[in-house]
Amino acid sequence: MCAIGGFSNTGGLRQTETHAPSLEEPAPGENDHPFSVFLGTILLEPNRWPDRPASTYSRIRGLTGMGQPLPRVRASEWLARARRDGFDGIELWENHALCCDDEEFARLRESPLPISVYSSYFGLDDASAARRQVAGGMVRDLGARGVKYNFGPDAERADEYLRNLRAWAEGLDPDVRMICECHAGNIAESPLMAASLLETLGDTRFEAILHLTNRDGESLFQEALRHLGPRVRHIHVGWASQQGREWLMRRVRILRDHGFTGTFTIEFTTGIEWGKPQPDPGILYRNAVADLELLKEVLAS
Repeated sequence: MCAIGGFSNTGGLRQTETHAPSLEEPAPGENDHPFSVFLGTILLEPNRWPDRPASTYSRIRGLTGMGQPLPRVRASEWLARARRDGFDGIELWENHALCCDDEEFARLRESPLPISVYSSYFGLDDASAARRQVAGGMVRDLGARGVKYNFGPDAERADEYLRNLRAWAEGLDPDVRMICECHAGNIAESPLMAASLLETLGDTRFEAILHLTNRDGESLFQEALRHLGPRVRHIHVGWASQQGREWLMRRVRILRDHGFTGTFTIEFTTGIEWGKPQPDPGILYRNAVADLELLKEVLAS
């Protein structure tokens, strides 16, 4: 595993870890809620953005990441605090586990919060077999309950992607959720195509993610729910407090109208702007907690 660090202005590697304050671990059972809400560790990461934002999801270099500078956040240092503040689990960005030292990896394996989703960017083409093997090992070693993946961008290779995804999933515990990010830049961007892909896979462990953000209009959100139906089992939430309670209530009402009873991850929050430098992780964490509290309030209403 590579060491944690960041890049200096001169291009040299330096240790620039960002630490969370230490907090006592809370008593078990105090964070229960009908809808589980996870903290996306990528939210905290100053080095989350690709070096070339226009080519986001297809530039994996080697086996340690996507071409970004190395992570600066030690995800393990935020977990006890996240548990105390009411998060039910974490969605662990793969680079927080791939690009860390052995001590940090051991702490992640002993997390006081479940690693509910391992957020990976392995390819599903034949050439990415080694990358998938690494991801599978990480899911098993960390005891992750689910894994987030993306299809590739080439519709003519859909059969190749499906074949490799099936084979890869067979190497994991059958209870591990396989969660497709229906995202711009891959063939599952179209709700109709995403529904067709998941229908071809058949097994209900193959689920879909939708994005609850200010970047997607309500009509697209409803269209995706119509096509994907019960396959939608996870939601990536962005800028909830910034949008306001009424906006969030309307979106949650739409989810309920479609029978949604799945899980959520706080992925973006106030202070994050696409492709721009992020504020201090402590500020982003506090904003994420505000989003969590608003979301749980709306879900409970």
